[in-house]
Amino acid sequence: MQKVLMPLFMLLLLSACDKRTPDQIYNAALDAKAQKKYDLAIKEYSQLADKAPEYEMLPKALYDMAEIHMNQLSDMDGAIKAFQRLANQFTHSEEGLKARFMAGFLLANNVKRYEEAANEYHRFITDYPNNPLIEAVQFELDNLGKPIEEIPTLRGLITPPKDEVSQEIDIKVQNK
Repeated sequence: MQKVLMPLFMLLLLSACDKRTPDQIYNAALDAKAQKKYDLAIKEYSQLADKAPEYEMLPKALYDMAEIHMNQLSDMDGAIKAFQRLANQFTHSEEGLKARFMAGFLLANNVKRYEEAANEYHRFITDYPNNPLIEAVQFELDNLGKPIEEIPTLRGLITPPKDEVSQEIDIKVQNK
């Protein structure tokens, strides 16, 4: 038991003793990201959010944290949580607006949790009723869970599989 509690106690002690300013923490996160130390960048951004919830760069920091989860770590659940945290905490910021959309989009299109996606999209409509993205949100809502082949406006974007005859023709053309 003591082996488990000691590292936890040390971590709490170190974070409580961190005397860095929000700018210093933010810059440390940016440096970690630039050095491709993504876990450290996320840790710094999380610490910034906990230590300075009113910090002017926090919406950008949280958005960056979500993008690291999504793009560098392929951690969609982490990205969704970060986008939701941002959207809930900074609803009326540009980053909050984009984060609400992205949370819904990832829930619908990446992790296939359609009910949660619908909830995010409905919150977007409630929070940003006059935003130009409303059309995209409504499109997403109208087509939640549908395969691409069943969405008329996207049907033409799919290349149908070649049948055997056209594959043979391709092979003969390539061999000449």
